[in-house]
Amino acid sequence: MIQAIVTHIKPDSWAEVGGPGSISFTNNTLVVSQTPHVIQSVYEFLRTLSSQQFHVDISGGFEGAFLTRLYRVKILGTQPASS
Repeated sequence: MIQAIVTHIKPDSWAEVGGPGSISFTNNTLVVSQTPHVIQSVYEFLRTLSSQQFHVDISGGFEGAFLTRLYRVKILGTQPASS
């Protein structure tokens, strides 16, 4: 998911290529710190995925010129392994 986002949404703006934006995924939470324009593009991308294969809850805050958004991502149709 991260690779799709950083490849297709303002690729030159991410930390991996020297840009100011950051993105990480841990504990079913996608954390994105970016400009408001890029945050909106990420939101639209996730909303599209949400309707297809994910459930996405959105929360976040404002930090100066950047927004930080937390996206709780649950892949639909997955079952925990039975013992």
